[in-house]
Amino acid sequence: MNDLEEYEFIFERIHNRKPKWTFEEISKTLKWTNKRTGEPLTDRKSAQKRYRRLCNSLNKQYKPAQKIKKKEASTKVDRESKPLDKDKKKEYDLLNMTDIEIQAIPYGEIEPTLYKSDMNNDDWIDQFMVYNYTMDINPDLEIKDDELEQDDYGNFFIPYSVDDFTYQSIDPEIVKAHKKKWRLKYLSQLSDALWNYSRAMGLLPRGYGKTERVIALFIRWILEVFLPLMVITPKATHSAKILSKIERAIKHPSIRRYYGDVISGTSYSKDGMILKYSDKIAWHHLDYPLELYTFKSAKEGAHPAWLHFEDVFQQEAKSIDVTISLITEFENKFIPMLSATSKFTLTATRYGVTDFYNYLIKIQKIPVLHIRAMDDDNVEWLACPRFTKHYLTEWKDKNPDSFETQMNNNPIPPQGLYFQLSDWKPITLIPSPVTVSGYYGFLDPAEGLSDSADNSAIRIVAIVDGKSLTVDGIVGKFKQDELLDWMEFFQKKYKMYEFHVEKLFGLGVTLSHKLNHFNNIRYYTRTQPKAKHMRIKALRGFYRRGLIRIVKTIEAYEGGLKMGFYKQSRLEYLSYEADKDSSASRKDDCLDTEGMALDILAPYLYVEKKKIVDIEPMRIIG
Repeated sequence: MNDLEEYEFIFERIHNRKPKWTFEEISKTLKWTNKRTGEPLTDRKSAQKRYRRLCNSLNKQYKPAQKIKKKEASTKVDRESKPLDKDKKKEYDLLNMTDIEIQAIPYGEIEPTLYKSDMNNDDWIDQFMVYNYTMDINPDLEIKDDELEQDDYGNFFIPYSVDDFTYQSIDPEIVKAHKKKWRLKYLSQLSDALWNYSRAMGLLPRGYGKTERVIALFIRWILEVFLPLMVITPKATHSAKILSKIERAIKHPSIRRYYGDVISGTSYSKDGMILKYSDKIAWHHLDYPLELYTFKSAKEGAHPAWLHFEDVFQQEAKSIDVTISLITEFENKFIPMLSATSKFTLTATRYGVTDFYNYLIKIQKIPVLHIRAMDDDNVEWLACPRFTKHYLTEWKDKNPDSFETQMNNNPIPPQGLYFQLSDWKPITLIPSPVTVSGYYGFLDPAEGLSDSADNSAIRIVAIVDGKSLTVDGIVGKFKQDELLDWMEFFQKKYKMYEFHVEKLFGLGVTLSHKLNHFNNIRYYTRTQPKAKHMRIKALRGFYRRGLIRIVKTIEAYEGGLKMGFYKQSRLEYLSYEADKDSSASRKDDCLDTEGMALDILAPYLYVEKKKIVDIEPMRIIG
């Protein structure tokens, strides 16, 4: 067989076979011998050298010889491709050439075709984009219990082998399978929002492929639209990474086969980065085809047809003054860049309710595509090849604030919005019934079981030394009968003095039939939204004086939210915005029960007065 056939034979057995062939087996099959001695090559090192010589020989065969005169050779490094003379142009049958053969053609020799595909973005990405799939989850990897080892702290050592992942990035069939897995609805929604609308913001979880999808849209824009594109990134290193990916993708054989050699060069610097078209493409704009800057380094006076902010702000502003300065700079620098016909899009992760993105949403009226990783009940989740539901659930349980911000894009500022974190003072021990003056129950029922519906919440409060102490509770979405069962459960667990229930959707009638043997049920009638916000806002002073506390070790009951009553209460405490009703991403049901409790129990709360000791006046002697 000739050199090319021999190379393809080896490539197939090294990369696309399982188990892979060793170089010793390849040498034995091809009957490789030492040219000087004529003896077979039996050791691996010699076989590898023979393989490298074969690759070098192929490269020389498919790479046209270039004559360079010493006197005309330039010492300056120039990344731009120079147009070839007409008499040196070659015709290539690209559609019938392999990727290896196209890759051997020096970049710049293939004429730009100005090809425009009629495929939708999902199909176009499947055909032309190449990704690294080694970070995706391999469902074939099953970890057995006997393979797990445990340390002294109860943590598990999970086995890991590089061999389970490396072949996936090479095997064409594996790559095809992974591409199908990434044909996800939420990425199609993101593509549609950013590509087909003049203004759009995408709020998606981290690690869900939004940046890779956006880069693919950039590449298609460069190849087919031929209008200026400006991308704003958080740091120069991010700009360099994005530009490098774009450059490598455009120079890949899969794109060169249809579009030809479109670009002439790129420029990397701290101030900004650019990409230029080939001289064979007519360009009549003052701006470059692609420019990448940071928020600070972008210069005034540009007029891009598409301005995109790629996750520009990756931490919460230190103060409201910083946010105001960002808004001012945006209005002075970027607003003049935009016209009625230009696009302005963003992908972002929110870190604060009063952040820069809040200004874009509320003042600039940018439409938002908001997709969450997991709902409040840990039931519905956004499937993605990089994560499992178990992994996301553990993250949410261990650090709900981080999860809500990064994966659900529900900004929870660490200092709180209305309430202050310093006033949140939980205790770890449940008080002895001997020290309790009385137990009280409070129920805030809700209709509906959807993610956008409010939660139902039951709070059990004990009066201890003049303080309101939450000792138990449950929050979640329940049917009416389930809610009554939980009421009965807590009634039996605690000898409650009173159980206050919002008189809504016929609960009073149902209670008279199912729980008529309890004579401590009271109906709470101040249920207007305005009254609810007044109750919740009144909590701040009592929290500040330490009159409202909660037990940190409240049990997370099965059937309610998996994060439990304590964590949900803390989340609502930090995310509450005064006078704003709850939404799918921001609840206030636990706070509402606390407000009900304060409305009833305020007369019983007091701060211990310090004892004043009378001191005898000082006598002056002499």
